[in-house]
Amino acid sequence: MKIYYAHPVKEYNTLEEEYNIERIIELYPESEIVNPKDVIAPKSKDIIDALNIIEKYFFPIIKGCDMFCYSKTKKGKLTYGIKKEIEYAEILGLKIKEIK
Repeated sequence: MKIYYAHPVKEYNTLEEEYNIERIIELYPESEIVNPKDVIAPKSKDIIDALNIIEKYFFPIIKGCDMFCYSKTKKGKLTYGIKKEIEYAEILGLKIKEIK
């Protein structure tokens, strides 16, 4: 099973990211984790640009996955990008799970 793991950019390359990926592997041991930090995409200039980047670079990857996992910020909020990715995963009918 291929799992897309959406998480805040500020958590890329942190212990939090590592912990959450380990948690996903514990829950789904036979899975392949797709980490958006490994995608080479331009930085967004504004909110419109961000949506275009998400649609162009990340939606095709999500479409190729079987499941969508995500985590919120340390303050318990969803970032704009993660919200858009969740909406797209819902449209695709992917199983969605929050990692806490």
